[in-house]
Amino acid sequence: MKSHVLLLSLPLVLTAACGDPPVRIRADQEQASQAAEPSPVHGDAAGSDSVHGSTSPFKFVEQEGWISEPPSNNFRKAQYRLPAVEGDPDDATLVVITFPGGGTVDDNFTRWCMQFLQDDGRPSTEAAARDVEEREGFRFHTIDVSGRYVAETQPGSGERVNLPEYRLLGCVIETGGSPYFVKMVGPAETMERWQASFYAFLKAMV
Repeated sequence: MKSHVLLLSLPLVLTAACGDPPVRIRADQEQASQAAEPSPVHGDAAGSDSVHGSTSPFKFVEQEGWISEPPSNNFRKAQYRLPAVEGDPDDATLVVITFPGGGTVDDNFTRWCMQFLQDDGRPSTEAAARDVEEREGFRFHTIDVSGRYVAETQPGSGERVNLPEYRLLGCVIETGGSPYFVKMVGPAETMERWQASFYAFLKAMV
């Protein structure tokens, strides 16, 4: 049975002016997506997977309507573009990433939450919802957080996107070896359009 818990409140240290005009540049969105990936701590893990030798234990089943893209770096095992609904400025993106030493579930969820601002000033860790499910010996931790997306365009750059009404659906999969990260980000209505297929993708992994 799934358990639903809220993240503990943590101080939000982002400083972004909510009144700034939104940035709607696809290149910035892609850079921010890459900046939001876990930072490798054991060098380039190109093609490596400490879970089951060099072979992933998971299947990546492209869902109907998704557009598969070549992974943009060696840490990505799969990458998709999910077309925007009418009226939304950007497509959603979904990536699957793995490498040794990717950090704890809480570390990654806190970092993802810190890339969002809430209109009421709450830390996004308080606004986020978490679930956990164990299947086939793997533990799937999922998170759902929305708000103004203010991720850095590049790690350490100090320059941030400023995208209102964005949403992130993410999953950290504990494997007993290298964790896997599934992360989908995009405008709220487009994310709603593809929400069911996100969870179908996770279900099909094992």
